[in-house]
Amino acid sequence: MVIGLDCDGILSDLMPYWLSFYNSEYDDNLQVRDCTVWETHSVVKPECGVKVYDYLKMPGFWRDLPLMPGAAEGVRRLAAMGHELVVVTDTPPQGVADRLSWLQEHFPVIPRSNLVVTRRKDLVLVDLLVDDAPHHVRRARGPAVLFDHPYNQDVPGPRVKNWDELLAYVSEMDARQKAG
Repeated sequence: MVIGLDCDGILSDLMPYWLSFYNSEYDDNLQVRDCTVWETHSVVKPECGVKVYDYLKMPGFWRDLPLMPGAAEGVRRLAAMGHELVVVTDTPPQGVADRLSWLQEHFPVIPRSNLVVTRRKDLVLVDLLVDDAPHHVRRARGPAVLFDHPYNQDVPGPRVKNWDELLAYVSEMDARQKAG
């Protein structure tokens, strides 16, 4: 099975890292749990607003992201199960080189050629898309599972809370495919 993995919120723990820049500059204490909508600009101070997205364009931002708990081992296990892994990400153009370096450092089992940068994840042919973005999961043309975060609670359908649950979900899919 070809599994499309979003990067941020699945492989990398983007939100706490991103919010640390905002909180430092705007003297705020915004936490991930406070981000209950996808549109982050709507939960920051008004004087910041859409400028919160400027952090995503900072040189080196994408190179220093922390790993999502369980992601490194989870990716190794999915690969060992025989799945082809494709990173499907909507990284800004300024961050693609850093993203690639980060992926090669932390996930060497995923070939460099298996990085797809696109705003239209629904155009990428995978057997399962794992994402945290409501719009990507809603538009997926095939099976998709939502990685649970405070900002995607209004999205119906299959969801997992962590990498252990994702591995169990994929194992169940494998068993169903073998059975039928």
